[in-house]
Amino acid sequence: MKNLKVRTKLSILLAVVVIAMIGLSGMAIIGMSQIQSTSVEIIKNSISQDYDDQIRNEVETAFSICDTYYGLYQAGAMTLDEAKEYSATVIRGISYGEAGYLWVDTYDGVNVVLLGNDTEGTNRLGSKDSQGFAMVADFIEGAKKM
Repeated sequence: MKNLKVRTKLSILLAVVVIAMIGLSGMAIIGMSQIQSTSVEIIKNSISQDYDDQIRNEVETAFSICDTYYGLYQAGAMTLDEAKEYSATVIRGISYGEAGYLWVDTYDGVNVVLLGNDTEGTNRLGSKDSQGFAMVADFIEGAKKM
């Protein structure tokens, strides 16, 4: 190394520095990419959990409404049909997020609440979505297990 010119030594040193900087930059980019992926996953999970919690709270509110009116029916303050209608009216007004709403179907598949539209009063047990999935039947089976 003593026989090399100063210019050559500086060129080698510069090349080593450039290669080291490229390597360190690559490692930093990979690290930032991993941090970003992890952060995105954490945020997605948090948003999903918040959404699920909000829906769960609204469903619990709907159950509470039904229990309240059922209690009034049991106390003789109203008929069973009145208790059902009052419960349905209040539940129609519950929403969450920008476009979320609750609906109510009986275990037999009869829709009780669906934004006050023509579906109310019809049996949806056999209805399927565009992929052939029997969504209402699946929800009812899941509810029975709770």
